Amino acid sequence: MSYRTTGQLNDRITFVKKSSVPNANGIPSSKPVPVYSCWASLDTQNLKDMQSTVGTVLEDTVTFVIRYLQGYEITNKLQISYKNKLYNIINIVPGEYDKEFTNIIAKAVT
Repeated sequence: MSYRTTGQLNDRITFVKKSSVPNANGIPSSKPVPVYSCWASLDTQNLKDMQSTVGTVLEDTVTFVIRYLQGYEITNKLQISYKNKLYNIINIVPGEYDKEFTNIIAKAVT
């Protein structure tokens, strides 16, 4: 049973991949290159979750909820760009049962 509707996917996110691009001096540097955008909903941790994840890999994570079927294969090798901030994808949890939404657990790049 889903508690979410597609109308709640009202934040635009962009999936990016790192690509080696030469800078002004010709030296290669890693730069995020957009590969796919879609609508998402953002779930942040509540206080109880924040307390239980202190010191773990899930500390300071957010969950992006997107439609299950996308026009691009989403993998852990990609990053998410949201409001001028980059997030590393920690885990992708597809909604296998109802095939409606996919949850992507991500952590901000510091």
